[in-house]
Amino acid sequence: MKQGAAYFAIFREIGIIHQLTAALLQRQLPGGLHPTHFGVMSHLTNRGDGKTPAAIAAAMQTPKNSMTNTLQVLEKQGYIVLRANPADPT
Repeated sequence: MKQGAAYFAIFREIGIIHQLTAALLQRQLPGGLHPTHFGVMSHLTNRGDGKTPAAIAAAMQTPKNSMTNTLQVLEKQGYIVLRANPADPT
């Protein structure tokens, strides 16, 4: 087997494992909670609160707009509380 084909086979298997574990996680999460939401809450649990959406987005390698939407969904579902940054001009 050529080296490129071997790498492809390994990454294909990793992709399958990722898909299966994400599906398993999705089935175990409470209704309305997506694995992405779980990842954000896990990040907040490990890193603490008080982070800006931009900082969380950078850490999760996600666009800021997507992170803002995710945080708003989590707040609406009662998992987090969003607070205004006192350093931001009003």
